[in-house]
Amino acid sequence: MVAAFKRFAAHMLGLTFVVFLGGFAGCASLPGSSDGPQEKTTREKAEYHYKLATGFVYEKRPIAALKEAQVVLSLDPTHSKAEFLIGFIFMGRRNYAEAEVHFHRSLKLNPKLYEARNALAGTYIALKRWQDALDTLEPLLTDPLNPTPWLAQNNAGWAYHKQGRTREATYHLKMAVMLKPEFCLGYYNLGQVMKSSRRYEAARRHFEQSRRHCPKHAPTLLQLGDVYLATSNKVKAKDAFRDCEKIAGESLVGDRCANRRRALP
Repeated sequence: MVAAFKRFAAHMLGLTFVVFLGGFAGCASLPGSSDGPQEKTTREKAEYHYKLATGFVYEKRPIAALKEAQVVLSLDPTHSKAEFLIGFIFMGRRNYAEAEVHFHRSLKLNPKLYEARNALAGTYIALKRWQDALDTLEPLLTDPLNPTPWLAQNNAGWAYHKQGRTREATYHLKMAVMLKPEFCLGYYNLGQVMKSSRRYEAARRHFEQSRRHCPKHAPTLLQLGDVYLATSNKVKAKDAFRDCEKIAGESLVGDRCANRRRALP
């Protein structure tokens, strides 16, 4: 269930940035041995509705999920993961102002909820608040207990890139793929950093690594085709654009790939 939920969450948020979405199956406020019968019953009800909320997210029913998460908080206002889930839903709907509010609440309830901190940083990236993103990520970059350090490194690298700080961006993105060698988004972002610096051979290598790990990621094929063109390899460029077009279909990325392919002899 959790693995499937992660796959849906990645689809919902896309690959502009990544947040860690594990742990939804658990509860941030489990009853202790000293709980009275009524308190225990209330918390059990909260947990029941929380599980319903995560199930609705998996079923791509965000409104139903939001309603259930709100029920959770009415029963247990200290449920940090319910706050995180609400923020995640708003983030998926690109309502970043509301997402920010709920991620902050989640972290206030549980400062060690790593996924909420990474998601808050992702929200700041979406809002182009690069320094806020870096300040939010700083504890994740140094905490040895962070279970997904490559995500924090990736987000930090992208924030530095958008600030025009190429050296820092490259360092953190290389750290991301070192920590998780199959992390295709890290290679993809490294490719974009190299491409923006006109280091086309390095960009090509990184985009090809991204493609090996995520062969169905159409934006990688679009970028790879552009780099092949920049290095005068029109045959490979055309092949990359064609593959991109097949994967992306009638989408913005698919249209871009189709137009580039048609422009080639």
